[in-house]
Amino acid sequence: MLKVLYKNSFIGRKEENQDAFLVKYFDNGDKLLAVADGMGGGVMGAELAEQAIKMLDEDFSKSVKYSLSSKFEDLFYSINTKLKEMLDGKKGGTTLCMVYYTKSVIHYIHFDHVLG
Repeated sequence: MLKVLYKNSFIGRKEENQDAFLVKYFDNGDKLLAVADGMGGGVMGAELAEQAIKMLDEDFSKSVKYSLSSKFEDLFYSINTKLKEMLDGKKGGTTLCMVYYTKSVIHYIHFDHVLG
């Protein structure tokens, strides 16, 4: 059994927390955990992180009709395309880390920077 604990942290020198996270439970017992961390050196870090998590949540609200690895790859390209549109040529981005937990397998994927 996987128990999920999470907490927002406001300790540190940052004026703005640019993190967004998702914890999603499925009827079959699977779980999706994700965190996006907007790049502080770029513009719109918080908005980009929130958009990445929103798209992930919406995509996993649909049924998985093909392999998770294909789903993650397709989703990365969709998220990256949307974030580029949001940035409209400005410099910015977010990291995105996801874990999809099933009864027998843990799928982990980390995008160091989803760039615009």
